[in-house]
Amino acid sequence: MGNITTEEHNILISRNNSLDVLYNGTSNFTSTSSPNLQQKTLFNVTLNNGSATNSSSKPSTNFHLNSSLADILTPNIVSNISNLLMNSSVNTTKTVIERQFDWVDSMLVVSFILIFIVGVTGNALVCYFFRRNPRSLHGMARLIFYLAMVDLLASIINPSLYLYWQLTFNRSWHFGRIGCKVLPVVAKCTITISFGVIWLITIERCLVICKPVKVHLKDQHLQLFILVIILYSILCETPSIVYNEVHPKYSCTVIDLRVDWFFYPTVIIYLQRDLIFVVTFGVTVTLIYGVLYDRSSMRTLKEQKLNRKNKNIMKMLIILALVFIILVFPREILHLAYMISWKVGEGIPHSQTTRNLNAFFKILHMCNSIANVFIYAGLLGRFRQQLFRFLNSLVGRHQQKLQISGKDYSMDQSSSFERHKLSSAPNSPYLRHTFNTKTE
Repeated sequence: MGNITTEEHNILISRNNSLDVLYNGTSNFTSTSSPNLQQKTLFNVTLNNGSATNSSSKPSTNFHLNSSLADILTPNIVSNISNLLMNSSVNTTKTVIERQFDWVDSMLVVSFILIFIVGVTGNALVCYFFRRNPRSLHGMARLIFYLAMVDLLASIINPSLYLYWQLTFNRSWHFGRIGCKVLPVVAKCTITISFGVIWLITIERCLVICKPVKVHLKDQHLQLFILVIILYSILCETPSIVYNEVHPKYSCTVIDLRVDWFFYPTVIIYLQRDLIFVVTFGVTVTLIYGVLYDRSSMRTLKEQKLNRKNKNIMKMLIILALVFIILVFPREILHLAYMISWKVGEGIPHSQTTRNLNAFFKILHMCNSIANVFIYAGLLGRFRQQLFRFLNSLVGRHQQKLQISGKDYSMDQSSSFERHKLSSAPNSPYLRHTFNTKTE
């Protein structure tokens, strides 16, 4: 028998190459990367009568892969083999990866639960504080409110979805084909919308600081931009909407990432989105920095006070964007490298190291939905003051309830004591009334 080339291996084995799926233990085929790929392998392919053979053919045939494999694998045979593989009616020599719950899985489960609790609570508080005063909800405050809403949605969907996949080892899907098309796409759209909102915040602040009189973005303009960002995020996930399917044995996934109509749009969209974000952030921060540190523009005390305020805002923008890049970009770079490696070559081998690396990047990726809460609390004095005031009011109400309940209890005790004191007095009206009642 001869050696199997990478192309022949990819034709016979149609499987999902997603990092999350493979690292959750859902691949039934071991990765045979170089030099292990060039080894002698026997595929006992059972071709059922009526599905892969003509009526005059034998019910079953055994093929040995040898040097004449190209002559045997005609287009019809290859198509039938792919269909048989997808329908689980082909017996292939495979190694089943049995997964057990280990420390990585435990770490992921605990992290997802913590991210859910902190993210939902923190972003809900941000939305509450900015929404309770609608008159001040304009400009950057409105954009921060929108970003908190997106992070709140991400804090609900992303940890819940990944926790479900982690607990089921990505071998189950209970939400149907429509859920497979919608839920993972919504989880990805939240990241793209966060990209767009942070990008819009930097643009809005750059226009306000660098052109304080000539150009201003009104609330109607901001709402229109947010709508465009949402539509753009849905457009970016069109390949996933089209190719996401419920695998017969596994979970909701893309069957094969190497399909051209999925691979090339996904890679192009990811690269241009990240490039636009980095370039825009660099240009706007440079322009804002040049204006804020121009001493000729700080002549009066009012201008100096406004300059200090704008410097704090610029500091928040820089931290916001850098935290986003640090938390989101590593996992996206890893997944892009993984997809490209399987498209152009033998692919990145699956090992414990790459699995742990993907798990760590996954946690960082989700922490983006809770990081903004701490940035607001650290750099926005008004939000921090309102947060402390809200917490103090909660504590005060609880103490007031305790005091009221304590007073009621003490009043009940004192009234019962007074009744006992009156009743025990020798010449008390209570005793005289009781005596008269008895004698009558």
